[in-house]
Amino acid sequence: MVNDRLPSMVEMVSASVAGGVGQCVLTEATRPQLLTCTMSDALAPGVVTSVITVVVKADITVASGSTIVNQAMVHGRLRRSRDERSRRRTAPHWCRASP
Repeated sequence: MVNDRLPSMVEMVSASVAGGVGQCVLTEATRPQLLTCTMSDALAPGVVTSVITVVVKADITVASGSTIVNQAMVHGRLRRSRDERSRRRTAPHWCRASP
């Protein structure tokens, strides 16, 4: 599962997982919005997941060429013998505002 708390100066337009192997839903519509994407299958160790594409609309107050930093939290489980531990990783993403 991937949780993405979008920056407060943007509004989600759409979100999708490449290949249709997952689903993204807006779980909190009030800004800052929360987007949650769930993958259909488990991800094997060392394998890269499908691309998640998020399209947002920036507020008019965001200057063209500005950098907006967005961070998503990846949640998963790693099984070690009989012990199951939850793993979380934060992945920063940068985008540039354009007209």
